[in-house]
Amino acid sequence: MQYKRLGTTHIAFRLNPGEELVESIEKIAREANITTAMIQGLGATNDIVLETYRASEKKYYHHRLTGDFEITSITGTIDLLNNDYYSHLHITIADQEGHSHGGHLTSAIISVTAEMILTLLPEDIHRDYDEEAELNLWQLDE
Repeated sequence: MQYKRLGTTHIAFRLNPGEELVESIEKIAREANITTAMIQGLGATNDIVLETYRASEKKYYHHRLTGDFEITSITGTIDLLNNDYYSHLHITIADQEGHSHGGHLTSAIISVTAEMILTLLPEDIHRDYDEEAELNLWQLDE
């Protein structure tokens, strides 16, 4: 893994084969003292776990996919839950036939590379457990 600050508002990073994407993002955030940021990027994975949320059940379902996939898009945030690191990431991947799969990203092993940008935000955003939704949601009234 390599990463580099680009001025005061961005960090570019590149992952190598075998590195895990979600863990790498957390490692960079902790090392660089990032508390609130957005992410975007692309790359390739051959082992990925996605979650999809079934609202009627208020439950996540895991889907593991293996094979050759292009990461066509990743989006999400780094923010704070109980004053500690928290990430909420969604990803879209494409298989060899161009069919897309997507959802909440749980883990992804990089097969070739991943090239991504963190955009640092000027203020912290905190999450807290919302009883009604039964999810950790942004608390923007603070």
